[in-house]
Amino acid sequence: MTDHDTPIRRLPLALPEKMCFSRLGYSRFRTALDEAEHQRILREMRRAFALCEPRGAWCLVAVTGRDAAGLDLAGGRRIESADIAARYGGAAWMWFAAATIGPRLPAEVSAWMASGDSAAAVIGDAVGSESADAAMDLLQQEAAAGLRRRGLQLAERRFSPGYGDLGLEHQRLFLEILPLAEMGMTLHSSGLFLPEKSVTALAGVEEICG
Repeated sequence: MTDHDTPIRRLPLALPEKMCFSRLGYSRFRTALDEAEHQRILREMRRAFALCEPRGAWCLVAVTGRDAAGLDLAGGRRIESADIAARYGGAAWMWFAAATIGPRLPAEVSAWMASGDSAAAVIGDAVGSESADAAMDLLQQEAAAGLRRRGLQLAERRFSPGYGDLGLEHQRLFLEILPLAEMGMTLHSSGLFLPEKSVTALAGVEEICG
């Protein structure tokens, strides 16, 4: 029930080093970090990043109706969100996307924490979080470029279930629309996807006028 979709693909992601340091509380403007410590943390980051297997997929679903409370989608689906309805009032399609770094790093982070290596676990967790976000950023950039060639504009701002008034129950839409099982993603009863460090997001798509 999608108008356009992409196969699951590996994402050519680089270690988001600056964002990882920032997430750990280090800033070149506020934190003095000697070179030896910087290199030690960087080695741990690289060790963690080597366990990441960033993959993603996305698709477009036609918008068939709208009101102030949400959007109706092809296939009898609906997004119940006044925020989404207001933000993407002119969208002809909604872009659904998912990205994950895979299960290896989250499993190792748990193992490091269980063994008492909390420093490695904290660094690994930061790398996992930032890498998942960076994977979604890259997926969105690639999708935007491809859609632009088709005369379509993907909104820069995206929303993820759990933010604003977009409830976690909308995760089931991603499960229905995208090949998440093939990506190794499953929906937990909490409304979050496993493995940890998996991201879902949606955004509006309009035709480029002129």
